[in-house]
Amino acid sequence: MKTNIILKKVSALIFLSGIMFFVNSCRKDECAYVNNCTTVVTENISTGLDAKGSAGVPGTSSTSWVMSAAPAPLVSGSVPLTLNPNPAWEPSPVAITNAGWINGVGTMFGGGSPVGNYTFERPINISAGTVSFSYNFKIAYDDTLVSLKLVRPDATFINLTATPATSYHLSAPVIGTIANPMSGTWKVVAVINLVDSVGGFITSGNVEKRIPCK
Repeated sequence: MKTNIILKKVSALIFLSGIMFFVNSCRKDECAYVNNCTTVVTENISTGLDAKGSAGVPGTSSTSWVMSAAPAPLVSGSVPLTLNPNPAWEPSPVAITNAGWINGVGTMFGGGSPVGNYTFERPINISAGTVSFSYNFKIAYDDTLVSLKLVRPDATFINLTATPATSYHLSAPVIGTIANPMSGTWKVVAVINLVDSVGGFITSGNVEKRIPCK
């Protein structure tokens, strides 16, 4: 007898739970739907790469980087060129990232680079709905670093710090995460000053974008 009563109570609870679930549930197109699933897309932002992400051939264009400002007679807005590194520099291509050195002429000698400030930019496209993106890269340069920034699509920026290691060798990692980023084109922007005709710049690392699952 007691067993039957217990079973009836359990059945009633199950029935009521089913009603509550039916009342509180809804189709995806009828009520607020939260998709907590995300995936990470990794983008190699290193200098000195070809179109396939392999190490570029010296004297050829460095894919995805732009030399937005440079001393005459070089043309601002042109694509920087990969070059063989000076023996005193960080060896390249760098393992894993394939990063290589770049400048405006693709060589160190035989005319070399005009002295002055060079601005190198690497665009990073962030789509609407991106949950966050993280950056993790290292840089090296010859001769001096004037500034290093992460520029937002609205032209405001975040100053970045690259702690030097041995001269002309890759710095400590530059690391950060941007939550709920503004959609549009972000940029890593480095300004390098050359005091003589032998100079270059290298970036080695990645950006990871966390986006909703499709």
